[in-house]
Amino acid sequence: MRVARTLDECAALPPPRAAAVGTFDGVHLGHRAVLAEVVRLAREMKGEAAAVVFREPPRLRLAPSAPLALLTAPEQRLAILERLGLDLVLLLDFDESLARLTAGDFFRRYLVKALSARALVLGPDARLGRGGGGGPDAVAREAEQEGLTVRVMPPTLAAGAVASSTAAREAVAAGRLDEAAALLGRRHSTLGVVVPGRGRGRTLGFPTANVSLGGLAHPPGGAYAAWTCAGGRCLASVAFVDARDAAAPLLEVHLLDGADDLYDLAIEVEFVRFLRPRERFDSDAALIKRIALDAAEARAVLAEDQGSTLAPFESGRG
Repeated sequence: MRVARTLDECAALPPPRAAAVGTFDGVHLGHRAVLAEVVRLAREMKGEAAAVVFREPPRLRLAPSAPLALLTAPEQRLAILERLGLDLVLLLDFDESLARLTAGDFFRRYLVKALSARALVLGPDARLGRGGGGGPDAVAREAEQEGLTVRVMPPTLAAGAVASSTAAREAVAAGRLDEAAALLGRRHSTLGVVVPGRGRGRTLGFPTANVSLGGLAHPPGGAYAAWTCAGGRCLASVAFVDARDAAAPLLEVHLLDGADDLYDLAIEVEFVRFLRPRERFDSDAALIKRIALDAAEARAVLAEDQGSTLAPFESGRG
């Protein structure tokens, strides 16, 4: 999959393309239905499947005071989009210049001219253009005026609700991991670069890899059985979510079968099952005993699991 970040990077005279537009945070089942239709239409016209993807949701630019935790980092989204069969992604920052464009201007500049799109697939809550424009019907009319064939997908139902980033985000934040998995079509996972920690885990005999969760959705604080994917492998692990500092939550990962050197490596941690909430311990001995029990329980959980729902994330060092 090719990733372009400017209009100039889009190839001149490209093949006809089917396209979608959005942030696709979480790439949930509703997104997957849209993207599957993009791929189907592209193959039917013997062209490419493409998407214009915003790095962050436009609402963060339009309403910056409203906090919003992302289900997926941009790199994580790109990896998932590639697995779903897209050929080209135009990755954009939603800035002031984009916010000022009408829906028609956006279609002409980014879809017709840059991507040579002939077909556009919209989700049921699509909104484009200055101020959010109208709903999917209004957006479809604008696109059709630019000569695009438009397909508006119906809502996708999962876990008794319409699949949406908001619903998945709420399920993750509440620790309803099975519900989140049903909405996402995979278990919730976090992608981040391993950063140096205090080294306390190593002194206790349980070394951890630390990933900042700032700006990313995460389940409640506590210990989880998890798969940790890096360098093409998914490894059994215990993941500790430390959310005491809401401004700087941290994910600490202990690999059950080896202390691989993960510093500066992008890892993807897939939450499998909640083990226990965060506790306070009176001594290092009590903490070591509790972590050992966590490791044993996680090992038992993962031994019965069918394995990671992720394709192992391939990454070099940062």
